[in-house]
Amino acid sequence: PDSKPNQDNILKVLILRHGESNANAANVIQGSGYVSRLTDLGQEQARRAGMGAFDQHNNNNNDDDDDDDNTIDAVYCSPLARAVKTWQIVKETQSSLFANQEATILNDLREIDLYDWE
Repeated sequence: PDSKPNQDNILKVLILRHGESNANAANVIQGSGYVSRLTDLGQEQARRAGMGAFDQHNNNNNDDDDDDDNTIDAVYCSPLARAVKTWQIVKETQSSLFANQEATILNDLREIDLYDWE
């Protein structure tokens, strides 16, 4: 009834898409074979996403919790340059939240190959 759920058993997932790429801006179809880079807007989107992740994380933390650990346990990232760069910007934006955190690169997270359509 009035008891709080055990926060240690709750898995929170944050899914973040890469910022705008030069291919997105040019309306070019991009899959995993298309090497695109973040635009200036895409880099700004990544910075704002980092701030949003920090705010969301802090809003979900219980203020009267005795646990002082304010870090994320794991980060997984596509190997595509646009995704890796987005992660790097998010990490730089929130170094306290992602302290000493490295992303595990998972090929399963990359976009599909679009072959001749790219």
